Amino acid sequence: MYDSIRHCLKNSVDHYAEVDRNEWVLVHSGQCVLNGSQVHWTTEVEDAIRKNELADYLAALENQLLKTVELVRQRLTKLQSITMGALITIDVHAKDVIKTLVELKVNDVNPFEWIS
Repeated sequence: MYDSIRHCLKNSVDHYAEVDRNEWVLVHSGQCVLNGSQVHWTTEVEDAIRKNELADYLAALENQLLKTVELVRQRLTKLQSITMGALITIDVHAKDVIKTLVELKVNDVNPFEWIS
């Protein structure tokens, strides 16, 4: 069972980079979407910090959130709708975290503001 779950999670994380995010969220189970999204968000944030591009990443997150909201306006299954609600909540929080990091001018992956 553990191997099956790991396999599903790994497939969803790997697939994220291959397709549009709105397509990706509709073809994977809710937990895989929520987990995979956080895995990629963490990697992308650390890349943005290292490249000193957090402000650009904040703008990208805002755009991504708008696209996800557009997806909710389409006809979704009940499970997809539940997943989208949870994902949007997490995405809003993630965007707010990045906004705070930009305001604090975080430029290293080790400060408390990021690792907490």
